Amino acid sequence: MQKNWFSGTIPAGIKEASTLTTLLLNSQINGYSSFGGLIPTEGSTLGTLLLNSQNNGSSSFGGLIPKELGLLPNLTVLDIRDNNFIGNIPPELGNISTLKLLLISSNKLTGPIPLELGNLTSLTYFHLYQNELTGHLPEELSNLHNLVEILAYSNNLTGTIPASLGALMALTTFDVSITTRCREPSLCNCLTVLV
Repeated sequence: MQKNWFSGTIPAGIKEASTLTTLLLNSQINGYSSFGGLIPTEGSTLGTLLLNSQNNGSSSFGGLIPKELGLLPNLTVLDIRDNNFIGNIPPELGNISTLKLLLISSNKLTGPIPLELGNLTSLTYFHLYQNELTGHLPEELSNLHNLVEILAYSNNLTGTIPASLGALMALTTFDVSITTRCREPSLCNCLTVLV
């Protein structure tokens, strides 16, 4: 449903589509569709969920991120950036072992980064920038050996960067600028380190 002029909420009946694998309700740069409402969390075949406005601010998904998303065993892409989600990142997202892209940036998320996200061993891209997250970067993120990119800038994170993140050999970009006030020399394996 990209590049159309749809608006309103996601129909409740979408959960009845038992073979649905991809749900794209994102608005592009010039802003066509404008959806809102609750994220569908039923339907075990869902593999890609894109509910972002890509910087134009027309999507109005909000509220808490449903912890039930952790029950979607086939989900590989969760892109809910550029919305109005609030509250903590649900630890249940750490149950989605197939997840490769977790893009939750540019919302109003608060609280710490859940330790359980260290269980996402298939994850390659982790974007959580421009939120209001607090606490530290969990040591458990060093379990994410396939991770290519961590973007956590513009949050309220504190503490030290775990030295074990330097062992992530696939990591090419690590950006915590304007978020923490520390440097870690062990991140030299990373091609781009912005702190």
